[in-house]
Amino acid sequence: MRRIWTKAAVVAVAMVVTSGCTYAFTDSGRVASCDQLVYEVNDHGLDPDGTVRAAIDAAFARFGEAIGRPVRSLGSTAAGVAGHQPTDPVLVELAWPDDAPTALGYAEPAVIGTTYVSGWIRLNPVVSAAPSGLIRRLVLHEIGHLVGLAHVDANDELMDPDLPVDDYGWGDLYGLNVTHGGFCS
Repeated sequence: MRRIWTKAAVVAVAMVVTSGCTYAFTDSGRVASCDQLVYEVNDHGLDPDGTVRAAIDAAFARFGEAIGRPVRSLGSTAAGVAGHQPTDPVLVELAWPDDAPTALGYAEPAVIGTTYVSGWIRLNPVVSAAPSGLIRRLVLHEIGHLVGLAHVDANDELMDPDLPVDDYGWGDLYGLNVTHGGFCS
C-alpha cells in the first residue's frame, strides 16, 4: 500500500503490476462516466498568446481519443473552483492558492454516487512559461486523477508524479480502461 494526499484526507492506494504495467486507483469502488466530458478554462489573463490553452485542449483531445470518450470545450470562463458543483463542466484554472502545496498542478474529482463525473484542475501559473509539451503532460496526468487514477512509481507511466513520459503508458491505459468499465465507444 502507498499513501497519497488528497484535499482533506489520506487515502490508501493499492499499486498493481500486471504484465509489466503499473497502475493505481484512488478508490477502486468507483467508476468513470463515459458521457461526454465537457470542460472550460479560466486562465485569469495569464495566457496572452494561447500557448497554455492549446496544450490544455490537446491534452483533453488526447484523453478522449485514448479511451473513446467524447470531449467538448466550452471555451473560456470567469468561474473559479469555489462553489464548483459535480454537475458543472470540468474547470481548468490557472491559479494557485497561497496555502497549496508546492506543485505544478492539482486535481479534485467530483463524484455522484460511485461515478466520477466532473471536477476541477488547478495549474500553477508558473506553467505559463513552460514548454507546451510539459503543460500537455501535466494536464493529461491531472485528467487521470479526475477519473480515478492515482500516482504510481513507474518511469514509463504518465501517472508517475515526475511526468517522465509524453503520453499515457500501458499501465495508465489499463487503469483508464478499468475505471471506464472498458473503453468507451
